[in-house]
Amino acid sequence: MKKISGGKYRIIDLIDSSYMLEGYEFENVTLTGPGIMVMLGDVTWINGGAWATGGLGTEAIFWDYEPHRPGVVGGIGVKNCVFDACKFDGIGMCASPEQLHEFAKHVTVMPDPIA
Repeated sequence: MKKISGGKYRIIDLIDSSYMLEGYEFENVTLTGPGIMVMLGDVTWINGGAWATGGLGTEAIFWDYEPHRPGVVGGIGVKNCVFDACKFDGIGMCASPEQLHEFAKHVTVMPDPIA
């Protein structure tokens, strides 16, 4: 697993040619968009996460999909990653309604962009 600690990174610079973010361990990192992260499996969240929403709340960052869908086009697939105390700016999350409901309990919403 590739480990990145501290700093600010554009998510688009970290994905592979199949639009996947896979095999990373992020600690105290700020990831910036634009982008929609699609949770595809084995993603661990430690110490929640802080999301800049422009004052719109979690409704603005969470996109739900039903598991029976064959896939999601246009998103960044996230697989086999660990996020520990990370911040997200200009990034949404796409997952099942159940996953989003559970994750919302651990999210800190920031009204303004992250400096």
